[in-house]
Amino acid sequence: MTRALDGIRVIDFSRYVSGPHCTRMLADFGADVVKVEPPSGDGTRRWGKERNGLGPFFSQQNCGKRSISVDLSKPEGVDVCRRLAAKADVLVENFRPGVMQRLGLGAEELRRDNPRLVYATITGFGPRGTLSDRRAYANVVHASAGLLERQARTDKRTPVPVHWSAADTTSSLQLLAGILAALFLRERTGEGDRLEVAMVDAVLSADDFAAFDLWDPDPTAPRPDPVLCATTDGHVMISANPVYDPEPFCAAMERPDLLDDPRFKERSDRRANRAAFLDELEAWSSTLTADVAEQRLHDAGLAVSKLRTTREAIGWGRSEPRPVIVDVDDRSGTPAPLINSPQRFAGAEAGIRGVVPYRGEHNRDVLTDWLGLTDAEIDALEAGRALAAPD
Repeated sequence: MTRALDGIRVIDFSRYVSGPHCTRMLADFGADVVKVEPPSGDGTRRWGKERNGLGPFFSQQNCGKRSISVDLSKPEGVDVCRRLAAKADVLVENFRPGVMQRLGLGAEELRRDNPRLVYATITGFGPRGTLSDRRAYANVVHASAGLLERQARTDKRTPVPVHWSAADTTSSLQLLAGILAALFLRERTGEGDRLEVAMVDAVLSADDFAAFDLWDPDPTAPRPDPVLCATTDGHVMISANPVYDPEPFCAAMERPDLLDDPRFKERSDRRANRAAFLDELEAWSSTLTADVAEQRLHDAGLAVSKLRTTREAIGWGRSEPRPVIVDVDDRSGTPAPLINSPQRFAGAEAGIRGVVPYRGEHNRDVLTDWLGLTDAEIDALEAGRALAAPD
């Protein structure tokens, strides 16, 4: 099968997660993604337990790309990137605002040479304005976008970090959607576009609970709060609120008497006595294993899951051919597991392909394929250190 983006060329200047997550998806859809790394490499290359010089964090975000290593402090290195951009369909970057312009790789310059180029940028707080020069990493954006404050307010405890890079992956997926729309628009207009996504804006737009705070900041206002119950060997999460519909909870517990209890008879009573109802629920669940509680709540018609580890989640309930894990060669012939893309097309292939690149591994391949440079020309770039030799 073909892939949806076969033939699309992407030059990827992005680092860490915001940007690389987007370009990994473009590679999964078939694009030829060339990752431009400094001589020191992407800062995440060595995060986690390495296999043959490749860490799991970097591998997850960059599998299937080709890597070239360019010193952008040298004019010859910038010139190579300008020439690559002239052949590209998409450019992705997540430097701080102004960096690409100072290098001579700004959108106006590159799109003047290549009007069909889709130039896509992720920043923390937007490319202009009083906050544009602030450093932005996911945990900082989580604080700025209101996630940590609401979490602490709702749970009535001190704030704690979100333990995954929600702002990075959210902004990457928003950028991916914009890039695909810009490529579709280019089919009609013949021209590319300039696309910008701010991480804080991406989080706010994806935050389905933000509307509650905007319309009614009262922390006691009714919301669709889920229920987390302890069991003998863990917890179960129930995506329902007994204030609105207590019947399935009572059915699971085999406690129809609670429906006639004056504390829970009317919605207003249940709202006032929600904590008491949850005490009854946990008194029941705490006598059961998580597996048994999960099954009984499911049988009662509730959306429920016990708390699973990542390893448990990978294999749970996957009887159909929907591989969430793909084994990729770790460059020594040993399979290394990576999480696949979730898209499944009926008429096209998608998902992880290829291997994780070493820094600068594809210097020669890319400069030959895209620019037609000779070995002698590439040797000269490496000798002058505009092009860093591969690891």
